[in-house]
Amino acid sequence: MAIIRVIDQYNFPLLLRELGRALRGGDTNIAAVVDRANTFVLCISLMPPSDRLAIMELSRRKGMEAVLARPRDPAHTEDYDVLAMGTFAQYLALIEEVKELGPGMLRIGSEMKRAIFDYRERVFQVDAPAGTLVLGRDTLVMGILNLTPDSFSDGGKYDTKKKAVDRAMQIAEEGASLLDLGGESTRPGAEPLPPEEEVKRVLPVVEALFKKEYPIPISIDTRNASTAEKCLAAGASIVNDVSGLRHDPEMGGVVARAAVPVILMHSRGTPKDMQEHATYNDLMGELVGELRGRMQAAKEAGIDASNVLLDPGLGFAKTAEQSIEVLRSLAELRTLGRPVVVGPSRKSFLSKLGASTPEERAGLATAAAVAACSYAGAHIVRVHDVRQAVQVLRVVDGIRRLV
Repeated sequence: MAIIRVIDQYNFPLLLRELGRALRGGDTNIAAVVDRANTFVLCISLMPPSDRLAIMELSRRKGMEAVLARPRDPAHTEDYDVLAMGTFAQYLALIEEVKELGPGMLRIGSEMKRAIFDYRERVFQVDAPAGTLVLGRDTLVMGILNLTPDSFSDGGKYDTKKKAVDRAMQIAEEGASLLDLGGESTRPGAEPLPPEEEVKRVLPVVEALFKKEYPIPISIDTRNASTAEKCLAAGASIVNDVSGLRHDPEMGGVVARAAVPVILMHSRGTPKDMQEHATYNDLMGELVGELRGRMQAAKEAGIDASNVLLDPGLGFAKTAEQSIEVLRSLAELRTLGRPVVVGPSRKSFLSKLGASTPEERAGLATAAAVAACSYAGAHIVRVHDVRQAVQVLRVVDGIRRLV
């Protein structure tokens, strides 16, 4: 099955600002300039050789550029990708002709159209029981609160209900837009926690925050449907499932019945063995394809597409180098047409970038990663140090808005 993703687009918002000067000057050629500047680079993978040649020939007839790209994995000598570059108008014309070439190409044409239209979406509105989230104008901060004795960064720090509630209130006061509350460690190598024990850790805190009229939406970070169901009934508004609905077959139904947003994260295997699955022939192509599969699973469970958010899963079934590559290529996830949540906070991949101690990873290294996520198009960043992230994003969002 072909995987299609947009891998680049010119800085269109910046260009439009500059072209506004030409419009005010009365230049009638501005429409043609805008069309030429609205250029996309598309990567089409896993196509039969005959289809590749047909796409390339049609692209060139439309005045576009199209080339074959060598496989990333030398063992897959036949799996060449097609890289096409053209304007929005050229792609629309190409897609109409591609659809006339048979059922297989009809699907490829439809996927090309969806990829381009979805990539252009920047602002989303997600309705949660605790309020509506507008995603894409400013980067929102999701504050992490782990109620675990063994999390990789802050395990055991909030081991009483009072400590947890006090920290949750502080997270809101520091400027977070969401709270992410978790009771099971999902660090690499972690043993699974019985759902009953997870509920004992998180449910009393959710109930206490609800009684205090907690001012921001609460996300429950869990793989277990029973935990999610109890916490949603107690006042949580969002489910953050690091397994992307793979772990518990009942999770999709719980989310669908509650009609709440769900964050689907990319991973493979379980926390205990996920690093054994960090093998990819085409990292970003497989990531996009597997996340699209999770979106389809959500749809089949009855979850409205407008309630789905996506997380690329830095450090989950990925080496440090692969996590860095995901962060570098984060904009490609816009092809999926849903808001993107990223959790770079204090992750071990930062040690490959010079942050050798836990203190360095928690400080400037995380701050730099938060800035990179925002500038690459993340809608929400998930962090431990909320105050730091809010300060960083105030600057980054100001630059992105051209203020």
